[in-house]
Amino acid sequence: MAAAGIALAVVILVLGGIGSAIFFAVRGQGSGDSFTFRNLLRAYLRLAYMVSLVVFMVGAVTTLTAAFATTFGHQFSYGNDFSGNVTCTSITVNGNQQQNCRPVPTPGDDRRQKEDLIQGLSLLVAGLVIGGAHRVGQLSMESVDERRSSGLARAEYLIGTIGFGLVSIVALPAAAYSVLSYNLISQSPGSYNSGGDIPGPTLAVAIVFVPAWAYYLVSFVRRVRSQAATPAEPA
Repeated sequence: MAAAGIALAVVILVLGGIGSAIFFAVRGQGSGDSFTFRNLLRAYLRLAYMVSLVVFMVGAVTTLTAAFATTFGHQFSYGNDFSGNVTCTSITVNGNQQQNCRPVPTPGDDRRQKEDLIQGLSLLVAGLVIGGAHRVGQLSMESVDERRSSGLARAEYLIGTIGFGLVSIVALPAAAYSVLSYNLISQSPGSYNSGGDIPGPTLAVAIVFVPAWAYYLVSFVRRVRSQAATPAEPA
């Protein structure tokens, strides 16, 4: 679920960014966003920044997943890892003796936590460096008005609101369910974690994406309000 939600956000950001860049570059929004190579470069810098931001956030999700395993236990993020060995007990059902076998969990042999930590830190650094470089380039070539009220600026915050919002709307209830199920059901005596209620990855997605959604939503609403409050120029 988490991977699918993140993939959906990337697709929305890329397709929405390309479509909005073309729209605002060709038609504009009354704020100087005409079809020029300068505006195309501005559109590219904003789009590359948002894709790098998603890369950074995926790295944060992966790193948090590994950190949860250290803080709350291996099963919180990865469930049971199995070496192929099984343990069997004899039970009697309706007078017939049967073998009840379960795989033997061996968390110490699981490499996923180390791999997630390395991959997460790599994506964090890559997203930070690439995104930061594109953001600095974009800010250096735009005026204050273009940063706040241009069509490309509004497109960026609209795309961020929609993309991060869709992921957050799915991740929030999923994270709440998985955490409650893990603590109230999977950890009760005699229960067995089948892997469907592992809360670590989903909780990490919610923690990372919800603040980004809130930031873009508040910023987009402010821009819409400021535009509505600005009196129209006489024809």
